[in-house]
Amino acid sequence: MISSPIKLIGLDLDGTLLGTDSQVHEPERTALQQARQAGVAAALCTGRSPLDSAAHAKAAGGVDWIITENGARITSAAGETIYRHTMTPQHIDILLTLCETHGVEPSFYGEHTVWYGAKCKAFFDEIARIRGSVAVDLNHFCYVDTPEQWRALSGETIFKAIVYGDARDLD
Repeated sequence: MISSPIKLIGLDLDGTLLGTDSQVHEPERTALQQARQAGVAAALCTGRSPLDSAAHAKAAGGVDWIITENGARITSAAGETIYRHTMTPQHIDILLTLCETHGVEPSFYGEHTVWYGAKCKAFFDEIARIRGSVAVDLNHFCYVDTPEQWRALSGETIFKAIVYGDARDLD
């Protein structure tokens, strides 16, 4: 076994580990596994949810950690949660009020679900139109279409929020 001064590599998914077709290709898989065999730990680091990331980790031949939702959750290769930082109900309520006030809408990344609205759906539709498919597994996504449904989520465990809307409204 070759020894390396590098102890850890962190890999983003889109445009790093994944090709333009959102797949792990053999050269990347081989390089990643050679590094691990040399004693270098590997972490996927992404804004995606663990459910979107786990299949890519498996396709890459395995990693040591998966850091998701922009660092809000870290899981081991076995799926054990090592670290988690969630939004408070107060922060969720403030964000929902801002979204309502400015005509934008959130997407919330929860424990096992990503809740999204019409603006996020339009974003996914545009990606699918351009690329021919969407790069995420939408099986764990849940569509929300009323302010009441969004407000009902304030008691959920939320790791990350993304706000979608016109750039002027977001500014």
